[in-house]
Amino acid sequence: MSLYQYEIDFSFLSDNEKKLLINQIERISYTGLHWKNDFQSAIFFIDKDQDISFLKVPEICHLKRIFN
Repeated sequence: MSLYQYEIDFSFLSDNEKKLLINQIERISYTGLHWKNDFQSAIFFIDKDQDISFLKVPEICHLKRIFN
């Protein structure tokens, strides 16, 4: 199984938007969210074949795939 690593920033979302997006990511991620020290951003891992477009992550969250 190959995984893609993503980083996301939740700091600009309302509490309700944040909770909804966190729940969606938690359901599809391989190991859940791994919060960074600021507790506003996190990394997560998704199977490389998983389509994440249905998450509809707002652009303000700066979702980016991390290439190692």
